[in-house]
Amino acid sequence: MQYKILAFSDIHLGDPDCQPKKVINVLRKVKAEKIIIVGDLFDSKHLSRLKKNHWRVLSTIRSVSKKCEVIYLLGNHCFLNMEHMTHLLGIKTGLEHEETINNKKFIFLHGDIFDFFVSTKRWRTDLTTNFYYWLRTNFPDFARWVRHACHKLVCKATYYKDNAKKYCTLNKKDYIICGHSHFAAVDGCYVNTGSFCEKNLCSYITINQNGEIKLNYI
Repeated sequence: MQYKILAFSDIHLGDPDCQPKKVINVLRKVKAEKIIIVGDLFDSKHLSRLKKNHWRVLSTIRSVSKKCEVIYLLGNHCFLNMEHMTHLLGIKTGLEHEETINNKKFIFLHGDIFDFFVSTKRWRTDLTTNFYYWLRTNFPDFARWVRHACHKLVCKATYYKDNAKKYCTLNKKDYIICGHSHFAAVDGCYVNTGSFCEKNLCSYITINQNGEIKLNYI
């Protein structure tokens, strides 16, 4: 089956918990007319942290982009602007993307603008990322717990989901597709793709020709 759209986010290449094999598996096996990566492909500006399989993800994205349209939407961990990301990946980049499928209107964006902690002070992303890697070096298990707890806090905070839903309504769309929180969800007009940076379940969404959304786990 070929879908209209395959969307996923928060791969965080360079993070020790990134799941590159799962990303590559999805890119190769899930057929779609358009692929939308909803932010945070990289974890930080330190490309030396990328392993061989992480670079293979970038190679696979370039390869797949020759067969279908691939769009990358910038997230709060992106260290390059849209022009530089376009040159690096060889695909279209932007902040938001809109689609209409079977009269249903979708808007895609990373979602960090709904998180007041990082949206009001962008330097906080770099600060927390550096602290996280210090913890990874010295207290790896605790570092993983801290990251998971922080994302869970964002996910459980009603303001994040509520702000996303309000944004969807203001833009007169039927669905808003975002990431950032790392917690997959389909709740009314709010859809979160989850992440590929957890040891257990990774997730992505597909949208078929009728505009029906499905949350998939791998």
